[in-house]
Amino acid sequence: MLCAGYVLLYLTRTVVPVFLGSLLMMCGYLSGMAVFGAMVRDHTPANRAGMFQGLRITGQVLIPGVVGPWIGAWVLRNADTVIGSDGTASFIPHAGIFLAALIAALFVVLPVLPELRRGDLQKERM
Repeated sequence: MLCAGYVLLYLTRTVVPVFLGSLLMMCGYLSGMAVFGAMVRDHTPANRAGMFQGLRITGQVLIPGVVGPWIGAWVLRNADTVIGSDGTASFIPHAGIFLAALIAALFVVLPVLPELRRGDLQKERM
């Protein structure tokens, strides 16, 4: 869902497709984070719950909060700017930001898919 949303947002500019792309992107992101959090909790030893919450927060907040803005700044480094009524300059984002997000998401999702599939096969055998 996340990747489909990025593709739709990259390719379209009209209201309805942008709304659908945004909906897909946010549903995919929130679902992915919920699954990640649940998997961390499922694999955390009962007597060590507090010790592993830092790993979850690092994976859900720290890494995306550092890597995401860095990628965004790099993609939008030559973006047009506009001067607001208060005198501040703001950049005008372009579709490349969604392509960069899609590539970043694929770097995360594609290596994980075989592991998730292997886990499903192990559950089927039980």
